[in-house]
Amino acid sequence: MEGIRQLAEFWRAAGSDAKEIFLLQKLDVLLKAIATSVPEVAVQNVTVIDADNGSRATQIAAFLEQLKQSTGMDVTQVVNQLAASSNSAKS
Repeated sequence: MEGIRQLAEFWRAAGSDAKEIFLLQKLDVLLKAIATSVPEVAVQNVTVIDADNGSRATQIAAFLEQLKQSTGMDVTQVVNQLAASSNSAKS
């Protein structure tokens, strides 16, 4: 009960900023808990393509790279394999 009284007194003393101070104090504890719960992640590679300011070809390349990274499907490799098998069938 004494702890609640002290908390109420601190809130009154802080005035209109009491809510923000309280939330910032809790946010610090919450962020530390979240940060410790995130496992280490090994990053193999990072690809950055500026598709917003690029040409249509750049936007397509960005899309294909995102598709490859998110699904594992390499459209360029599939197309190359299809082309190679088509060329060898013609020979």
